Amino acid sequence: MKRLIIIAAHVLLAMHVIRGAATENDTASCEGHEQLCKAVEQVNLHRLRALLWKGVKVNVNDCRAKGKTCKPCLHFAIQQINPGLVSILLANQAFANDQFDDGFTPITYAQKLQDDLQKKMKMFAPRRVCMRELGARYTDKKVFPSTQSIQIDLERIQTIKKALLEKMGNTIDHHLVRGSTPLCWAAQKGNEQAVHAALALGADTTFKSTEGTTPLHLAISLKHDDLFYQMIESTDRSKIDCCNRVGYSLVAFAALRKNISIVKKLLILEADPYKTNKNGWSAVTLAAYNRCSPMMRILQKEGKVDINLPDDQGRRPIERIKTYFHWNMNLAARKSIKFLKECGAQEGNQPDKIEFFQEAKDLLDL
Repeated sequence: MKRLIIIAAHVLLAMHVIRGAATENDTASCEGHEQLCKAVEQVNLHRLRALLWKGVKVNVNDCRAKGKTCKPCLHFAIQQINPGLVSILLANQAFANDQFDDGFTPITYAQKLQDDLQKKMKMFAPRRVCMRELGARYTDKKVFPSTQSIQIDLERIQTIKKALLEKMGNTIDHHLVRGSTPLCWAAQKGNEQAVHAALALGADTTFKSTEGTTPLHLAISLKHDDLFYQMIESTDRSKIDCCNRVGYSLVAFAALRKNISIVKKLLILEADPYKTNKNGWSAVTLAAYNRCSPMMRILQKEGKVDINLPDDQGRRPIERIKTYFHWNMNLAARKSIKFLKECGAQEGNQPDKIEFFQEAKDLLDL
């Protein structure tokens, strides 16, 4: 018995020592990353190389040991518009596909800085016109010092963007370290500048994340209507009926979320209101299930929807609802059927068996 107690005491002591060492390593890692970020901010190459030689990690984002979050040092290198620092960090395995907490990624943040510099460049044009009007000695070859410095920064930004794109396989449409895409991450955070930067880089608005959602579906889900309108203008019209993981098209997903303005916009862009998801629900059926009269009027007016026409699986909306609620015709289902009849739907044949048991669960999950 005494021997077992001694063994247990040794095990507990070893666990305590290991836990303490891990805490010390986390604290040292956090402090080392802070020093690395400070060296990048101060453009201290000697200090930076010394820290990297000591093995300080470049991709430490969360200083959990101190209970705070710090930005990755690649963010500060891009902020300094220093291609040399960026190349050093990338050579030391810095994540070019990292996700910043504000919705940016390294490449979209670089694009945002470029857009800001271009706006500053345009601010000098009126000043030149005024100098000409005042008769000052000015030639087209002369450049203001501030304008010249901006031009140099623009060239450096291009070098940084090229290095980042090469690291990412020369495409903006890629999965980030947490499974999202640059455009999905920007839409999720509601960052309009990041969305604009990603679109300027040619991001595909229908490229799915690892979770199977597109930036357009995310904008609808999170009620970022302004971002949705901004992205839909850059969407290829042949992909207007793109679907998410469970097969919801954009117009069906907007109907599920009762977003009338987005449904109207999609119908103007000739989205298919009859397209169903994996379980057979279309935008018309979802509008009927939600008993949304304005949505149904928009579908009938803008989408020219005939409420008695079958969907792509051969079912009319009233038949679809009767199918799902055949054995349990609850009050919501009865109201939906009554609503459809008021909109002019004809009575359909009640099916003999239930299909798609999973659909009710899918609706609750969404």
